Amino acid sequence: MLVRKSYSFVIYLFAILIFLPLKILNFIHVISFFSVVQIIAFIPGKLGIFTRRVWYKTSLRNCGKNFFPEFGSMITYKDSEIGDNVYLGPFSQGELVKIGHDALIAYNIIISGKKNMHGTAKNKIMRLQEGTIKKIIIEDDVWIGSGAYVF
Repeated sequence: MLVRKSYSFVIYLFAILIFLPLKILNFIHVISFFSVVQIIAFIPGKLGIFTRRVWYKTSLRNCGKNFFPEFGSMITYKDSEIGDNVYLGPFSQGELVKIGHDALIAYNIIISGKKNMHGTAKNKIMRLQEGTIKKIIIEDDVWIGSGAYVF
């Protein structure tokens, strides 16, 4: 029992040592939110899950209890909202999302509201055209299977 408690303490300590410098650098605009998300997405094991959980809890508009972001998973917009008891599987990405309670997002999922992120007018360069990014809303008690694309 003592070994398990000291193991947990070490994980929490390392997570805080990773989290704090990234949070400070993001706060003073040296590193972007998206860059931090990319860095912490690839921290393995319990250390990575705990680091991602703390990052999202302190950075997103709302992040509920028992959020379980697996290795390689990312939420890429600060205005996203995550409910309680949400599982985000390995290598899954949510952009601007609102995920309800008790949602299970499986392996290798993309949730994106960028379907119309730029215009398609023929007389104007594509990168200069205005577009919209919409928030994708996933309700409570939803399961999204492996390899799905949600637009």
